[in-house]
Amino acid sequence: MLYMLKVYTLLAMIVFGTTGAILLALIAFNEARDYARALRAIRRIALGIRDESLAISRTISRTHETNSRRAA
Repeated sequence: MLYMLKVYTLLAMIVFGTTGAILLALIAFNEARDYARALRAIRRIALGIRDESLAISRTISRTHETNSRRAA
């Protein structure tokens, strides 16, 4: 009887240990994916600040388009 209890305990440890490892891996994967998304967003924001000089040229080209529409 005690032997079967030990066997069942060993089987339960294997099953729950494997399940726990899989769940831990899934949680780690999701956290890493969220972290990578946040880094991409931060880089996009940081690059957008550096590209402000391009925003001026875009504004000039847009005002040029509106002037050409008014002239037409």
